[in-house]
Amino acid sequence: MNQYYFYHIAIACLASLCIGIFLFAYLNGYIIFKYPSYKTDIKTYKQQLDVTRKVITFHYWHNQKWHTEKTELIWHSNDIGQNITYLLNSWFTWLEEEHMITKKITVQTVLLSTDTQHAYISFDRNPFDKQQSTYNKWMLIESLLKTIREVNVSLNHITFLVHHQPLKDIHLDFTNPWPIHGFLASYS
Repeated sequence: MNQYYFYHIAIACLASLCIGIFLFAYLNGYIIFKYPSYKTDIKTYKQQLDVTRKVITFHYWHNQKWHTEKTELIWHSNDIGQNITYLLNSWFTWLEEEHMITKKITVQTVLLSTDTQHAYISFDRNPFDKQQSTYNKWMLIESLLKTIREVNVSLNHITFLVHHQPLKDIHLDFTNPWPIHGFLASYS
């Protein structure tokens, strides 16, 4: 009788422990239940209809001349901000893989003005190295502007931000928006 009673207590304790671990994991977000919804399926289907593949040309300045690289990106027909975010993140990743830049730079957000003529691009960190020359910084920005300009978005000006604050640099002024055509046209 004593052994029979011991097995019941052991099973009850083990079951309570399992239930407790499960509830702890569920309440702390280690286990997540997501139920399918008909509305999300429709939204996903509609988003898929608006997506196409587009051949994009990356522009960059290296060894005192312009270079280009063609790549294929996913392009949304009605979301310019998301397109620019994806374009610039791909461009920065490509520059990092080719060792043109030394640190990983990510575009956090791209916001557009109501008339979609002005973009606010926020990076996760300053895209420039401290020892980088003014000319190399300028050409990096000109490369970025040229890459955006080539995809035919209807922008006139871009404001560069870091963590949603104006980008600060001791050599270049980012307090005012940069024209999409850059400043090279003024000097050529």
